[in-house]
Amino acid sequence: MNFWDQRFTEPGYKYGTEPNAFLREQATRLSPASSVLVPGDGEGRNGVWLAEQGLAVTSVDNSAVGLKKAGDLAAARGAPPNDWRPTSQACWRLRWCGRGRPACPKGRATTGWST
Repeated sequence: MNFWDQRFTEPGYKYGTEPNAFLREQATRLSPASSVLVPGDGEGRNGVWLAEQGLAVTSVDNSAVGLKKAGDLAAARGAPPNDWRPTSQACWRLRWCGRGRPACPKGRATTGWST
């Protein structure tokens, strides 16, 4: 069991179930039905919220415990299903890293928001 599996095994949600405030503020920049990659989504609070906004979300995390809790959170809130596996062959409008900085895949602009 890795470090994050151990942390996410604890009862409840380590960072709560509401999305990051910066993400909530900036999500209006995305077109409806955009594809969004959320690496390090942990227990899914950001990926689930983005899916609730109508975005096609791929949440990636190295904690199986966290991803299970993320799936449970999505089901409890009736959120559209996320893709909980990494996908390397796709174009993403946003890669959310939880630190308030947008980033783009290699070969694209590395600062600012893609449109």
